Amino acid sequence: MRLALLAALALAGCATTPASPDFSGDYSRTHVVRMFNGDPDAEMMDTLEIGPTKDGRAIFSINMMFDNAHMCSLQEQSAAVTPAGLVFRVADPDEGGPFTLAINITGQVAKLRVLEGTGLHFCGARGSWFGEKEFRKGARGASD
Repeated sequence: MRLALLAALALAGCATTPASPDFSGDYSRTHVVRMFNGDPDAEMMDTLEIGPTKDGRAIFSINMMFDNAHMCSLQEQSAAVTPAGLVFRVADPDEGGPFTLAINITGQVAKLRVLEGTGLHFCGARGSWFGEKEFRKGARGASD
């Protein structure tokens, strides 16, 4: 009986909880930005950097320029890691909430999509998170 109890405790000690996926890496995308001030249209590169997963969370940064040449930046934000990617949520209205951004990751592709709010707090009045933005890992300047 005592041996069975020790064996059960040893097996329980070996059991591990499933680790969160690690989506760390540098992702990017290129796209044409329309300049409405008379300058020629320009090709720009947006970047998404994701740090390693720790305790079910990951630090990420996004730098994007929207089609109207307005910039958006989220620097060193903490997001929950899920099996499908990252979820960044801000609830406090003073901090830009409610705002929820999903970063769904499959293989080498990360797709950003707003689930709630506008994200204008991070981008200014003319920045636009509308639509899905697709980034590719490791391919600096991968085109949409």
